[in-house]
Amino acid sequence: MGSLIVVAGMKRSGTTWIFNVVRLAMPGYLICRDYHNVPAGDVILKTHWWTPALRGRARLVFSSWRDPEEVRESLIRFTGEEPPMSKLLKHYRRWDEEANFRMDYRDLIGDPVGVVAEILDVLGSDRNPGAVAAEVAALEPPVSGVDPTTLYHAGHFTGVFP
Repeated sequence: MGSLIVVAGMKRSGTTWIFNVVRLAMPGYLICRDYHNVPAGDVILKTHWWTPALRGRARLVFSSWRDPEEVRESLIRFTGEEPPMSKLLKHYRRWDEEANFRMDYRDLIGDPVGVVAEILDVLGSDRNPGAVAAEVAALEPPVSGVDPTTLYHAGHFTGVFP
């Protein structure tokens, strides 16, 4: 059946950053963002939505937390619309209950290499944390659409840090 690694958290809380750390540390894994159609095999799923059917299938779950008001403000900058915060929090909490690792967005801002080291430890990867952090920092969002590898959207970064 393979190994499923789930990266889940509120939108605008660093989930795409975590996803890219995991992706770079686990070469050979398939990338998935359709939580309704997760293929068999070794897969990294990035999602913001709780899916009970995936709960027992996930080998590892990584979640990310950011102050909900900061998330709201970032989503308004990104989409121009008021986000459904109660729904986002509900789905985040369900995945967070399952998490093997939880990142606080403030830690990402303050010590990205340290956060990478923690993620690599959970994954059992011997990659160099500084090298992985530098690879992720060098990633650029596309001019339009969504990059199918990094999952960055055009205009992904709306603040000081992804």
